[in-house]
Formats: sequence, structure tokens, C-alpha cells
Amino acid sequence: MRKPSIPATLLGLYATLHVSMLAYDLTHPDVWLKADRANERIRLFGQFAELDGAGAKLAFIGTHAVPGDYLVQKVLYDAGGLASLLFVQVALCLVSVVCVYRLACTVLEAVRLSLLVAGAYALLPQTLVFPHQLSAEAWFVPLVIFGFYFMSRWFVAGAPRSAFQSGMYFACATLTRPTAIPFAVLSGLVFRRGARANSRGHYYLALLVPVAGWLIMVHTYSGQWTFGDKTAASVGNNLMLKALFVSENFPADAKDRVQERYIEPAREHHLSMTVGEYALFCFDYPLPCTAQVGQDAFNFFFKSGIERVTLDYLGLIPEQERIETQYARPGSSRGWAQDIRKRGVLAATRSYLAKYPVIVGASLAAALAFGILTLFYVGGAVDAVIALLQRRVDDRALLLALLAVFPPYLFAASSVVSSMQSRHRAAAEFAIMIVAGNGWQRWKRWIAREPGSHPRPADT
Repeated sequence: MRKPSIPATLLGLYATLHVSMLAYDLTHPDVWLKADRANERIRLFGQFAELDGAGAKLAFIGTHAVPGDYLVQKVLYDAGGLASLLFVQVALCLVSVVCVYRLACTVLEAVRLSLLVAGAYALLPQTLVFPHQLSAEAWFVPLVIFGFYFMSRWFVAGAPRSAFQSGMYFACATLTRPTAIPFAVLSGLVFRRGARANSRGHYYLALLVPVAGWLIMVHTYSGQWTFGDKTAASVGNNLMLKALFVSENFPADAKDRVQERYIEPAREHHLSMTVGEYALFCFDYPLPCTAQVGQDAFNFFFKSGIERVTLDYLGLIPEQERIETQYARPGSSRGWAQDIRKRGVLAATRSYLAKYPVIVGASLAAALAFGILTLFYVGGAVDAVIALLQRRVDDRALLLALLAVFPPYLFAASSVVSSMQSRHRAAAEFAIMIVAGNGWQRWKRWIAREPGSHPRPADT
């Protein structure tokens, strides 16, 4: 009897880990609700269940958030309860890890390194925990990965029919988090002309028709050309909260001016601030806004997300203390983000380290590890860009460059949120891992060229 391959064995062990976590989920029924806006989704579940008739339900869908944010989860929960919902989310996660492995093999052309990249990605805190929560990331992340995977099949592996599948998955990702659509539209244009480029029509058909259909539906019921409404995650509401965060430590007179000129008009306009209004705010207060961008970048590129495991999933501190620590509202004295703004990084870290030594110690160690990973990602991204400039462009190199660009793109697209968290990076973590693998290869080549070193055989 043929023995299973190493990748298949590791995938089996990984599936066993998730099955154990599922058993934990069902014996700790509060864990799945420890996700951003989980309570809001539960409220939407209840409101939707109270509706009578298809017309009322369609009107509700057309005047609320995108369907991937709550509706798909509602259908699965109704079909088989919590177990049904979590099982499907875990299955999506397992398939996405396989796709990451195959993507890495395509662009890195090194089987063992690709296995390491996929294995490390599979064990990242957010990859592990999000499938076990009522979170949009449980859907958005795998859908983005599937879009990239079928794009690689389309352009690199020579499977033109995968163009439709890639566009379809990017469309589904957009209907879970609209941040995906600009990247998906532009990425289909960067590849070379040729027989495979003839499939672009299929790609854009699958990508744009579902998105256009959703926009038309929302406009029909709400009168607005928008992806969704009546959610705390709207761009306008986030920009207003962002302005409040930035102005939180202003002197009293400056804070009053911000309130009068920006915040009060936003509150009168359905608690919403336009992009232009926020740009004017940043023009008036460039240094504080720049400092906020710096903190957002730190959270996005260096914060590991280990708190998803220690705080949200395992609950290593009491629930009320967890809420207090993670609280993120302007004007509040609670929350690690507010402590950093008021007391600085070092003082806030010392305070939390004294109170929660194990948890903060784990967070610092994980941040250091993720910081090293980010450095390899930066090296791999620079190498990918230089490769495009120095040699004949091929589709594999372009795909690697797209993967390298995706994390900073997602950071820019997510920068409208009131306070950037590591979870906003979740959909880009697979790209960071693969590009970091390229950085590792480049570093090994550089070491091999150093005097006194001996080149080693290539990893196949």
C-alpha cells in the first residue's frame, strides 16, 4: 500500500487540530462570538428571522451589509446550527491552505520551502482562530486566496478556463469585503498579451456581473449606489471615528475646533464623514494624522495577532478585562490603543507587562517573530520588483509582484477604518508568507556568494 505523501500527512494533522478546536468550540459556545462585530451579526440574524415574506427579506438584504458579512452565515446557522457554520468555515480554511501551498510552489519553484511557507501560514494565529468565529475574515480570507490561486492557474499553469473561476472568487470576496474589487479589476490587466489574455473577458464577466447585480439591488431598495448600509462598518462612520481618535489628545481649544468644524456636522449627517471632509481634517492637522498612519502601519505589518488565541479564543484573562483591554472608542480611558496614544508605547507596554506578564510576553515574542517575517517579506518584495525591471517579464514574475503588492494595497484600502488592527491584514498574510519565502531564497543566494561559502544544490 502506498504511503501518504508528506504534504498529505501534514494536512491530515492540521485537520485533526481543527477538529479538536471544533470540539472545544461546541463546549465553549461563547468563543465564536468573540469576533469584531459578532454581536451586530447576531442582531441581523434576529431581525432577518422576524421578517415575513420574500419581499420583506429582499428589502432587508438590499438595505443592509454585503451578504458575505452576515447572510451566508445566517443560512448555514439555520441549516445545521453552530456546528454546521463552523464546519464549513474550517473546510474553507483547509482548502485555502492547500491553495497557498500550490501557489508557493508555482512562484517559488521549491517544494520544501513551499511546504514550510504553507505550514507556517496555517499556524498563524488568525488563520487558526477566524474559522472558529462569527467573523467576515473566515470567508474573506479563503475567497481572496482562491482568487489568486485560480489566477495562477490561468496565467502560469496555462489553464484559461480558470479565468472565470478567479473572477468569480474575487467577486465573492468583494461581496464579503468590498476592499477586494479595485485590486481584482487592476490585476487582470497586468499580464502579457497572448492566448491566455483572450480569457480576460471571462474573468471580468465573472468578476463584474455579480458585483454590478448587487449594486443595482442595493440602489433599488436604498436609492444609493453603495455596497451596503446600516452597519457600523461603513466608511463614513469609520472616518468620523478616526478623526475622533486622532483629536483625542489635542489641547482643549483645538479639540473644540475639531468638534465644531468636523465632528458635529458628521453627527448631523448620520454619524458619517466623507473622504473629502477627512482629507480637509488631515490638511489642517498633518502631524497627528501622519502619526496615526504610523501607528496603523505598525499594527498592520508588525502586530502578530497572537491575541486572537490568548485573549479571544483561550480566554486567558476574565471576559470583562478582555473587553476593557481591547476597547476602542474615542474619549474612553480604556483600551491598549488609547493607553499607547496617551502614555506612549514603552510606558503602556510596561504597564500591561506588569499586569499580564504571560500574555504580554507572548505578544512581544510573537511580534518579534512577525517582525522578522516582515523583513523577509520586504526583501522578497524588493527582489520581485527589481526582477521585473532587470529581466524579461514572465507571468510567474508578474504573479510574484502582484503578491508583493497586495499587502500594502490592502493596508491602503483598509486605512479608512477607525483603528487599524492585525485582523485587517488577515487576507494578505498568505501573500506575506509567500513573498517572505522569496526573500529567504534571495538571502540564501546572497550568503552563498559570500567569500568562503559553498553553493548548495537547489531545493526541488
